[in-house]
Amino acid sequence: MDNEETPETQETVRRYNVIAEEYSRDWRGQHDPQQIQALNEFIVLVGEPNEKKILEVGCGSGKDCIYFAEKGLNIIGLDLSSGMLEQARKNAKKKNLKIQFVQSSMSQLDFPDAYFDGIWTKAALVHIAPNDYNKVLSEFNRVLKRDGFIHIWIQNFLWPKHILRFCQSFLSYLKNSQKPLLEKIHEFVRRLKIGYAYIDERHWFYAFVQTLLRNL
Repeated sequence: MDNEETPETQETVRRYNVIAEEYSRDWRGQHDPQQIQALNEFIVLVGEPNEKKILEVGCGSGKDCIYFAEKGLNIIGLDLSSGMLEQARKNAKKKNLKIQFVQSSMSQLDFPDAYFDGIWTKAALVHIAPNDYNKVLSEFNRVLKRDGFIHIWIQNFLWPKHILRFCQSFLSYLKNSQKPLLEKIHEFVRRLKIGYAYIDERHWFYAFVQTLLRNL
């Protein structure tokens, strides 16, 4: 991990390392119809699969990388969590797929300029602090070919189901944590101001993403 990563980022990576195996088991490499539609539309935009280089930023346990590879794309998966990358490599091996997985920060991409025909990222940019938006998006622009495509998937966490899930998880956090109540609330608010906040080992809550979208 890059020594310049913030304490919040380091803690997020640690938590992903802890849940990586369970996370991979829960997802099981399956996509819902909405996800499949988005994946296929991106493939069409990028063009002839065998000739294209694609980067997935925040590849997690490799579910989307595997889908792209099975469709013939030359895909590289990038993540900061060593635990997630370990699961991604295992999942790709089960499918007899040779996929390159790289541990790196999305703000420091170790690739040449104009290298990729497409960049795919889903539910990863929410982990960026607002003051890092421009840096990350500039890196995306640098490694993307001039006629390339980028797909950024950001969930709307103001949907009723997400608000309900947040309330349930936060109440569980308040109940189970050993810290004093005011300290727990203060810590949560502090993290939320950064752009996201974890509630427990399996749940995060993300603040508004308009600031990120304004930088696109």
